Amino acid sequence: MTGLLKRCYNSQSRREQRSLERWEQEREQGITRYVLRHAIVFPVLMTALNDVSGFILDGSVPVFRTRSLVMYLLTGIVLSLFAWSHQEGKYKRTLRHRRQSVGDSQIVLR
Repeated sequence: MTGLLKRCYNSQSRREQRSLERWEQEREQGITRYVLRHAIVFPVLMTALNDVSGFILDGSVPVFRTRSLVMYLLTGIVLSLFAWSHQEGKYKRTLRHRRQSVGDSQIVLR
């Protein structure tokens, strides 16, 4: 049983490590690029889902609405800003925890 718990913990630890490494690469590209990319993906995804659900429920493709697209775009911007803030906080907490556990006070947070 202990071996299984260790494997699960190690797997989760490696997953978190990979996630933080990806986040380091993402944050090097900057917040503007992150927000723009996610703010464009969200309206496209929501419009596609809206069209598919309209086709399935109504039997016809819904008419393209500019107002919906603008609302999806604004929602995408806000959600991506929240996502950036959440990931950045998680990243900084992890760095702080590592610094305390290792006893290294040389790591500088940006």
